[in-house]
Amino acid sequence: MDFRNQMELAQTVLGIHLIFVGFIAFGLIAIPIGARLGWEFVSIFWWRALHLAAIAIVALQKFAGKLCFLTTWEFGLLRTSGHSDADMQPLFAFGSRLIHWNMPLWFFSALYALTLLYVCWLWWCFPPSRATTRYAQSARSPR
Repeated sequence: MDFRNQMELAQTVLGIHLIFVGFIAFGLIAIPIGARLGWEFVSIFWWRALHLAAIAIVALQKFAGKLCFLTTWEFGLLRTSGHSDADMQPLFAFGSRLIHWNMPLWFFSALYALTLLYVCWLWWCFPPSRATTRYAQSARSPR
């Protein structure tokens, strides 16, 4: 694999990472607001379980003293290509600065622990529904 392809792959990994972070951040806001406004999707069990699992994986990695595997993969590709995140296309460089903060590990451990506790609290305050929603029913019904 040539260096240019590694840089493009690093940007792809960063894009996936941004989607992952966005999913977690979206859920932190959408769940309490959506529960109050009656948005059905915030009560879908599998969606909520996926959200909880996503932040749990991130928090457990930090508790173990590890970097996120996506960060490790992205920076490994950049290092192999001879570039840094500053050499990425402007939108990707901005995305990298948005999610990669130069802070000590304890800061992220505390941040993700609090975020995990908040997601668990959301689960308790606004529990997901195991009942089938109208969306699932309409998707299964013949038209």
